[in-house]
Amino acid sequence: MSRSNQVYINQDNGEFVCRPCDRSFSTLNGALNHCQNAAVHSGEWCNRCERLFVSPAACAAHQATSHRHNICQHCDLDFCISDDLEDHEVNVHHRCTDCGLKFINDNNL
Repeated sequence: MSRSNQVYINQDNGEFVCRPCDRSFSTLNGALNHCQNAAVHSGEWCNRCERLFVSPAACAAHQATSHRHNICQHCDLDFCISDDLEDHEVNVHHRCTDCGLKFINDNNL
């Protein structure tokens, strides 16, 4: 189970509050650090989305379907931008831009 908003701003005092445990922080970085590292939040943290998932499998499923993640199917690297993933596949994995097939090296393209 994921929680879409781990941290919210308390409108009364401007503090950042951890939604799952209701702990308050004066800075956003403090709240996010808490969410990533506190034992009460065991699970898998997605750094890019700043979300906590109940398990590594749940986080991997999120990354596979989220538009914010562009995962290379050959080496599991995660790219912010789909164009960067495409460049990576062409340059590192020797994927042909015409047919999409992957080759051992550029000489075989």
